[in-house]
Amino acid sequence: MSVLADIKTMLDINIEDTSNDEKINIIIEDGKQHLRSFHPLLTDDDFEKPTRARYLLSSYCRYAYSNASEMFDINYKAEILALRQEYEVQEYENKNSD
Repeated sequence: MSVLADIKTMLDINIEDTSNDEKINIIIEDGKQHLRSFHPLLTDDDFEKPTRARYLLSSYCRYAYSNASEMFDINYKAEILALRQEYEVQEYENKNSD
């Protein structure tokens, strides 16, 4: 299943209803960009697999779809910190493997 289809399912939107797809795709891309500000090494593939990044993306989309994205960082502070720590560990490992 695609990220769009998964987000629509989570938001209780019929997958076959395409009337909101443009809005949801914008929210998804905004969410990816927002999460990359905490973990710059995230790829689109990271959002396709069951990862912390995917979980946070779907949560971000839920907030943004409800016009409450400003509350996302506050309510998901611990998860965002864990995502940031994953990046820092990955960055450290990359530097030490060279």
